[in-house]
Amino acid sequence: AEYMGEPTLLIGVMASASASLLAAFDASGDAFAYVSNDNRIKVWDTMSGALRQEYTEPGHLTVSYTCFAWSPHSTLTSGASKSKSKKSKQSSLGLVAVGTDSGVIVVWDLQRGEVIHRLGAEVGGHTSRVNDVVFNSSGSVLFSCGEDKQIREWNLAEGSLLASFRGDKTGVKRLALSSDDAMLLTASSSIKLWDLSSRTVMHKYTGHARPVSYLRFSADDKYFISAADDRYLNVWAVSTDSADSESTRNAIQVLTMESSPVHVELSGSIQGSGKSKKQSFYHALTVTKSGHVHIWNISPANTTVAPLPPHGTVLIPNNNDSVKGESANVLFATFNGLSQLLIAKAPLIKPNFQRLTYCDETDKTKIVREITASPADATSTLLPSVEAKAKISKRDATVLSTADMDIDRPNSSANIPTDKDTQSLQQRVEAMNLGVNKPAQLTGTPKASSLQSLLVQAIHANDESLLEHCLSVTDRQTIQNTVRRLPTQHVLPFLTIVMEKFQGKPNRGIQLSSWIKSVLTQHSSYLMSVPDLVRTLSPLYQTIDLRLSVFKKLLKLYGRLDLVLSQISAKSSALEDEDEEEIISKPLAVYTEGDSDVEEEDILQEEEEEE
Repeated sequence: AEYMGEPTLLIGVMASASASLLAAFDASGDAFAYVSNDNRIKVWDTMSGALRQEYTEPGHLTVSYTCFAWSPHSTLTSGASKSKSKKSKQSSLGLVAVGTDSGVIVVWDLQRGEVIHRLGAEVGGHTSRVNDVVFNSSGSVLFSCGEDKQIREWNLAEGSLLASFRGDKTGVKRLALSSDDAMLLTASSSIKLWDLSSRTVMHKYTGHARPVSYLRFSADDKYFISAADDRYLNVWAVSTDSADSESTRNAIQVLTMESSPVHVELSGSIQGSGKSKKQSFYHALTVTKSGHVHIWNISPANTTVAPLPPHGTVLIPNNNDSVKGESANVLFATFNGLSQLLIAKAPLIKPNFQRLTYCDETDKTKIVREITASPADATSTLLPSVEAKAKISKRDATVLSTADMDIDRPNSSANIPTDKDTQSLQQRVEAMNLGVNKPAQLTGTPKASSLQSLLVQAIHANDESLLEHCLSVTDRQTIQNTVRRLPTQHVLPFLTIVMEKFQGKPNRGIQLSSWIKSVLTQHSSYLMSVPDLVRTLSPLYQTIDLRLSVFKKLLKLYGRLDLVLSQISAKSSALEDEDEEEIISKPLAVYTEGDSDVEEEDILQEEEEEE
């Protein structure tokens, strides 16, 4: 196997639970830099694991860095860089550029250890947040983009603005520059390929439902990879022919993973061996939010319609045993040579670096399924071991271990009576403060993980009763979590099944529409990459249009009935008001003048007759 393409500088924006982490390896992989939470730039030696340099800008606590770029080239041309002194090692660090939320770009010369430019601080800068910065191959020009929709080109020798042009209708999120500095990729909701010589758009690519957050050229500039805040990566072919077909603007391969990416890379061309000797392959790498590292082997000549799962994953064994565990503490990763990975593991306060072989030495197209790294040991990187301290201590000194510094706990083993005959087994367990594992009671809504397993099983076995059991769940959060965890290969079959039920039983529309909506929103990036998607979803469109047409008639009927009912109600209210007025206006008794005397005489006369 033969690797074609020069190594490039590897830059990424990592996302953590607390805040975003700006980090990068240099082109050689000998140094690793990241921006701390208090805006300090720290450079680490990946061979020794030691901190090489730390750079702090005055007033660093009052600014917020938003993006990060690293060039191995320095603006200095002094003869000190040719010497083999310590300064020569520092000069190889080159330049670092960091964007800010105020629109200013700060450029550091790591050889001098000082800020040489504050681009846009006075005039010509971005008017809002800077989203991305990228150096050209020689380190003499810097490109930047921001929320102000502008792309700016800077001369780093003089710190001046060379050009500025509008990148998109909305804020430009990411940039990627080809190795020959001839093409520029810009990304927001869509991706544009620019010819920098004429400042014109050669091609436009669409395939992400959300704004693109990561963008990289391959080392040979023939392909590029993009990612958004979802579980999919798209690999695209770069075509400089203006008369290319529409198919060349679609993603040639979709890659899938279990979590959103925080860093992506695409290698140069790798020639196959054996029967695949005439084919070219590419390796893709991603680091996810959960700290996993995945690798794919891609053949542009043999792409698949279905999303491609990872061919290899980095696994880190647990500290207490040899069982392979989850690689959930990887901060950053990059390709290092033809068959190696360079990873940076937590803790961030002092990262651990490892170089791992991820493919076969004789056939680079064969990816190792499980790439095992050494166990992460955070304590060993922070403090010297107890044995090392004991060697340099005096004879009469007392060496304390971690056990001597442990805090006394109640109900410890020292408080357990040694006479086991006087206590029952239950009393001994309570004295040792050990809990008895009780089976969890299944109450309320089923968990998304178990529901996802049931749904996959129902699709596999074509079990109608089990599928109906899953679809009977109406909790919105459970539906969203289940659909989000649904494997990609089952998305389209499940959507087809639900669409058939939606067409066959109109009375279940309200229940099934929640599942359909969740599938369309959670897996929109994958569905947009499916060929003939319109034809696949046309029955759903027709059903919705048919029901909407009936719904319009029902709305008209409802409006007319509402008008009639309101008129009837108004007339009823008017009649009731008239009756009330008659009742109120009618007197309870009527007295006529003179009638009272006659009535009294009649009453007296009647009384006399009775006597």
